[in-house]
Amino acid sequence: QPWALAERDEHSQRRAHEAATGGAAVLGYASWVSSSRALSTPAPLLLSEAADEAGTRVWAASWLHRAWATRNQALFSPHASVLELGAGCGLLGLSVAAACPTARVTLSDFAGHGAAGGAVMDNLRSNAARNASRCGSRVRVVELDWAHPCAARLWWSLAEPGGEAGIRGPHVSLEPVDVALGTEVLYTDKGTRALVGALALLLRRPGGVCYIVNNARRTAVALLESECARHGLSIQRLPPSELAEHHCSRVASTFPPPWDECDVYSLLRLGWAESCM
Repeated sequence: QPWALAERDEHSQRRAHEAATGGAAVLGYASWVSSSRALSTPAPLLLSEAADEAGTRVWAASWLHRAWATRNQALFSPHASVLELGAGCGLLGLSVAAACPTARVTLSDFAGHGAAGGAVMDNLRSNAARNASRCGSRVRVVELDWAHPCAARLWWSLAEPGGEAGIRGPHVSLEPVDVALGTEVLYTDKGTRALVGALALLLRRPGGVCYIVNNARRTAVALLESECARHGLSIQRLPPSELAEHHCSRVASTFPPPWDECDVYSLLRLGWAESCM
């Protein structure tokens, strides 16, 4: 059973967190969830996780972001182009594709995360293929290095030549998207700079927006505003109730903080500054 994973202890997650940050000292952390306990009701999608690596587990904030996104389906219609950044297992992007039958969704992550990078991309590709009957040709998987956003590589697609080959494919062009989504993508200052630089190229102008759910206590969050201003983007912090109302207490976490502390997460809307005037 793809969801039948043994719950890992705090040491396992802390080790994965340190690997993801390259040993850099950062404030804040993300918790992943115990899948065997989180899915107390039938899941609309079938996803696989792999133990110990940060990019191959479903993190707590992903459930919050998924609940918020599926309750705000108007953002992805009609025929919206959607890009999930740092998709990991693909829970958020695949849920949007399943809930919004006209949305075109690109799931992206990066194979350069140390020794675990290939595993992250392989797992993401497998999850997209596993749910092809729900999402079909409207979903593709690409490898995206935020530092080089114009050099994406195809990993899976039903609609593009070679997309089902099961190997790292050719370079593909990413057109500017209507909506970008990111969950726990503000990890380090270096990563935040690269992320905002990539968004400046990947968001449709005007009108393109990005929604980020992130641990508000992270060191890198403080840098976001100045980086956005440098690239002509503005930030709107949406009310905490936007996330708190989505019943996050139903999901069990293997790592503190407890699930009833929803206010540790921020929901951020990034858009072009001229679009907000």
